[in-house]
Amino acid sequence: MPGKIIKLLLSTFLLLLFSGHSFAQSEEEDIFFYLEKQNDTVGEYVHSHNPLIASRFSLSEMVYGYRLMPEKRLLFLQLRKLSRDEFYRNRGYIMVFDLEAGLGRWIRKIDYTRSTMALSEEHIIKRRRFDAYDFTPKYGKIRWHLKNALAFLDFQNGLGLERKGNKLQAIDLLDQRILWKRRVPESDESGQLFPWNDNSVLLYSGGFYKMRLTDGKGWELKQKMKFPQLPEDFFVFSSEKNLLPKKDLQAMVRDDSLFFFVTGRELVAVSDRGKLHWKKSFPKGKTGYVFSILKKGDSVTVINFYDRRNTKSSAPFIAIYRESTGDEIFFKSFAPEEKLLDVDWRGDTLYCLFDDKVAGYILSQEDEAFSSQLPVYEDNKPVSFTDNATYRLTGSAWQKQSGNSLLKVLFENAKVWVLDTRLNPLEEQDNIALRLRSNELMDLLLYKDSYFLLNKDAQAIAQVNLLFPAELLGNKLILMRQSFLYIMEVYVGDKP
Repeated sequence: MPGKIIKLLLSTFLLLLFSGHSFAQSEEEDIFFYLEKQNDTVGEYVHSHNPLIASRFSLSEMVYGYRLMPEKRLLFLQLRKLSRDEFYRNRGYIMVFDLEAGLGRWIRKIDYTRSTMALSEEHIIKRRRFDAYDFTPKYGKIRWHLKNALAFLDFQNGLGLERKGNKLQAIDLLDQRILWKRRVPESDESGQLFPWNDNSVLLYSGGFYKMRLTDGKGWELKQKMKFPQLPEDFFVFSSEKNLLPKKDLQAMVRDDSLFFFVTGRELVAVSDRGKLHWKKSFPKGKTGYVFSILKKGDSVTVINFYDRRNTKSSAPFIAIYRESTGDEIFFKSFAPEEKLLDVDWRGDTLYCLFDDKVAGYILSQEDEAFSSQLPVYEDNKPVSFTDNATYRLTGSAWQKQSGNSLLKVLFENAKVWVLDTRLNPLEEQDNIALRLRSNELMDLLLYKDSYFLLNKDAQAIAQVNLLFPAELLGNKLILMRQSFLYIMEVYVGDKP
């Protein structure tokens, strides 16, 4: 008994030391920390009914965001406390957990109002307004420190663009060599670096700049673009309502010869040589706000989604144009109270998801062709269509459903509602499960109030009774809930 008391006191002391560390210390200094670990039963193996045991690690603050680094077998965590009124506080920690060794490798302070994080398998970069740090992923050692703003990052090609007045200079992310310089005037607008091909990137910074990776040379186009506003709740990390990541909003799309973007009130097509190809204004009074651009076949689609901040001029609409000429193929606007959430295009039919129904539109017509009301669940609203596979449980056997002829509506807690292309709901919806994650060994399904792990022959391995954001890495299942991290090794063979 005395030994247990001493161990408890030591654990409490170390946790207090970690969670109460003064922010007067530099954010770049190492912090000593300790993660309390205990084993929990979180489910059972299906056939033997043996318990499924997880290692549960206690974190000092809530998980605000995370990123799996599968090649390094690391988990990057952003930790942040909630205030009494349940808003995230400005300060928190970034942490790297080693999934192979089963321990936290390093942790550092961060002020989320001053810093943003970007990472790849080789780099963890913290950017602030006037400087940037690169940490080695596994051990958190500072690889380099730039005393200028690192405006843009291209991990695929291993370079960053450092701002110095009206010039950008490309640096090698490994050794900080200056690769080239190019004049790009400063802009108060948001900017973004887009991949182009194996030899070039396309930068937007108040205008467009195509840059060769070898010397930074290329054309420029003085043309403004608009980036989509993010939905009001986009950044909220909720354990129960983020079992699948939200869809990205596409600000720009391209094919082999043209790229397309929105200026706010119009869609613009530009050639791959930087020449204006066509512009098409949206109907009077319509403005892109929370929008996304889709490229399908020989057409380009702009969807302006519902958002609670929408005004009359930025109410939902769908506009489809011919790629080569900009001729309008289809336009449909909706009242602000019609909450357009997502679209799915099948042949000549456009399916629209609203907060209460799914509607189908034939492109040659303007009126709704057919529709189907969605079920009403308490505190669980529709989010989007999903391409994730679904499985039907028949007796004790799982069978994967054919996806080409099905529309799948995802709700906030990852419940799925499945319809055919005539919008008839499938029978026995309660026996349908949604696949959330998949790797070379296992599939993770959400079925009712549990996770099920299946092998690649669609045979059930284990049932998990915790519904939190999850990742698969080899035979490991990783769950994150509030200030806890659960890691379990799953036996994938015939017997647990």
